[in-house]
Amino acid sequence: MQIILKNLFYSGLGSVGAFVTGAIFHVLLARSLGTFSYGIYVFGLSFGGLFLQASEFGLSQMVVRDVAGLRLKNPAEYFGATLILRAYVTVGFTLLGFLILVWLNLPQEKFLAALFILLSFGILSLNIGIRWSFQFYQRLEFEGVANFIPPALLLTFSIIAVSYHSPVWVYGLLLGVSFSLGSMYVIWVLLKNFLRPTFHGVHKHLKKLLSDLIPFSVVNIGATIYQNIDVVFISLWLGDHPAGIYGAALRMIFALRLFSMILQQTFLPALSVNVMKRETFIPIFRLGLNLSILVGFLVALALSITSGFLVNILLGEAYQEASAILVLLGWMNLFYFLTVYISNTLFALGKEIPTALATVVTLIINIALFVLLIPTWGLLGAAVARIISEAFLCCILYYLFRKT
Repeated sequence: MQIILKNLFYSGLGSVGAFVTGAIFHVLLARSLGTFSYGIYVFGLSFGGLFLQASEFGLSQMVVRDVAGLRLKNPAEYFGATLILRAYVTVGFTLLGFLILVWLNLPQEKFLAALFILLSFGILSLNIGIRWSFQFYQRLEFEGVANFIPPALLLTFSIIAVSYHSPVWVYGLLLGVSFSLGSMYVIWVLLKNFLRPTFHGVHKHLKKLLSDLIPFSVVNIGATIYQNIDVVFISLWLGDHPAGIYGAALRMIFALRLFSMILQQTFLPALSVNVMKRETFIPIFRLGLNLSILVGFLVALALSITSGFLVNILLGEAYQEASAILVLLGWMNLFYFLTVYISNTLFALGKEIPTALATVVTLIINIALFVLLIPTWGLLGAAVARIISEAFLCCILYYLFRKT
């Protein structure tokens, strides 16, 4: 319990700081750019996000499992092997993203914004890979600072850019600068305080890592497509103005996922450590599940009551259409809280393969619903498709847990 409280405090502190600055940044950008240009920016975020999360390749979940479960014989070599693998995957997916951008033949401003954001997320992917050493030593105070620095820098730079009426692609460039400076802090802290990676002979570990990663990567890539593809579809099929409306509501939901992230960082290490101790594991799981239900329900209820007010105050009258979308996505978020928590519990139990299969089935259903509902129902269709898909995945994962 002491480990849980410590992790909760430090991860919560850093995440809250990142949440506040990130939320202010998006409000500033949405109001300053307007729905059309903001639609271009969120298209870039969603497109780049596809390849950022794909570059994760399930590495973060596997590393947390192995570190928390004390499964490492040579931490320095393990660290080096994961970094090399992440670098290979990040470069590969970033190159793939660039080729797809060229193939889409987008307008110049939209292409530049998406390209700079894609490159920025490549930098962030490597940053995340280096930070696993903080988890190994349970020093999440450094993790909290590392989470906070990039959004704080981005907000600062963007306030200056807004005053000069900068084009939308400039904010993609500033994103890369912010992540680069944040990475410098992470590398400095790592070299000064923590385990340094050993790269000699690490290629012998890559085969085993890749074998372990297959189910993690399927879950991660499937969830990535599911979480980002709707904005990409809306932008390409309906235009940048609807993408700006929907993206503004979705970014508010993403900001509120702060609470889910805190729960993940808090409970997954404890669940992994106690996976063989049923008398300890079950109470920890139930505590996390009940907190996920409670927090998700309160967030959804609050959004149902205040969505119109929040959209008007934060984003302005130009975004009033986003209020109905925000209500629907708020209830989708309740299922998301449960889905993430249960899937991470299944990872701790070593049930990666059934979790991967459930994710793939949900992804197929989700894309089919997007193709069916977005052209006919527009933005409401995208939100309804998300609710159905998230509820389906939540039920399947809970069934798998009950069978375990």
